[in-house]
Amino acid sequence: MKYLDAGEELWAMLSQLKVARFTATFQAGNRGLFMPRYKGSLFRGAMGHAFRELTCACPRRPGEPVREHLEDCIYQYLFETKLPKDLPNLQGNEEAVRPFLLLPPLEEKEYYAPGERFQLSFTLFGKGIDYLPFFILVLERIGEMGLGKEKLRAELRQVFYEDLAGDLFPIYNGEEKVLCKEYPVYEAGSLSSMPPADGELNLYFLTPLRMKDKDHLLTRPDFKALVRGIIRRAVSLLLIHQEGNVEIPDYRPFIEQTDRIVSIADETRWFDWERYSNRQKERMKLGGVVGKITYSGPWHPYYRFLKLGEWIHVGKSTVFGLGKIKVIP
Repeated sequence: MKYLDAGEELWAMLSQLKVARFTATFQAGNRGLFMPRYKGSLFRGAMGHAFRELTCACPRRPGEPVREHLEDCIYQYLFETKLPKDLPNLQGNEEAVRPFLLLPPLEEKEYYAPGERFQLSFTLFGKGIDYLPFFILVLERIGEMGLGKEKLRAELRQVFYEDLAGDLFPIYNGEEKVLCKEYPVYEAGSLSSMPPADGELNLYFLTPLRMKDKDHLLTRPDFKALVRGIIRRAVSLLLIHQEGNVEIPDYRPFIEQTDRIVSIADETRWFDWERYSNRQKERMKLGGVVGKITYSGPWHPYYRFLKLGEWIHVGKSTVFGLGKIKVIP
């Protein structure tokens, strides 16, 4: 079948995408710590400020933001990523995907007692993996600067890498401050084994899925939109942060066959949360879909792409940790 050939050709290309996932353990200081229920925006903002402070040496006037970053500015590459002009495959995209994403503690508690520990996970993609030492330096810095309400301090205790089974192995100790450079970098092709036989497929949305289809915000998960969103995000990560201007196969026939896959049980709901935008000086609503949905139909050819979505997330605001999914046949 031609649509299966298109899927295989696409997977052969995307399977080269390099990913590495890490987890940082913090310990609240002697005054404890106050953080919002959803903490992704808090960590993204704190890390952006710290990266700008520690890595951006671009010329600026006193009291004014940088008008134009230097070509080799680390802060710009990570947080204000530019769309390469020589990538016709990405024409029409509004903005470039970042080479990383954060996954904050998913618990909704807002107070951590003195000495209490919590974890922040982060995933790096392609060339972004080379900047792991800077991420660790910045994690140290945001703990020193203070987090959340009242800017209370926290200490970076350890950093771990995560293997394919989800097990954690230490690579950095906050006391010795030595980074072990021996950690695995995986290619997308190794992230999932052969999918099981067709049957029912359970998909869990662990953090809000905020996705648009034809300019409309989806309030219910749509299988075609999910697969298309994962593929587009993976293609962008590969082109911008790893392989450059490679030829993208026509995967439209592969996507169109998802019409045969239907939801048979929908236990999802809409979850609203807000963040304050320092750039726009206003509070922004960033709601999305959470919960579980069950699909039936010939989903077998799309399983590998969904498993890739577990690592790269899907939808908008993934850098905050939104769009985290879990796939269970």
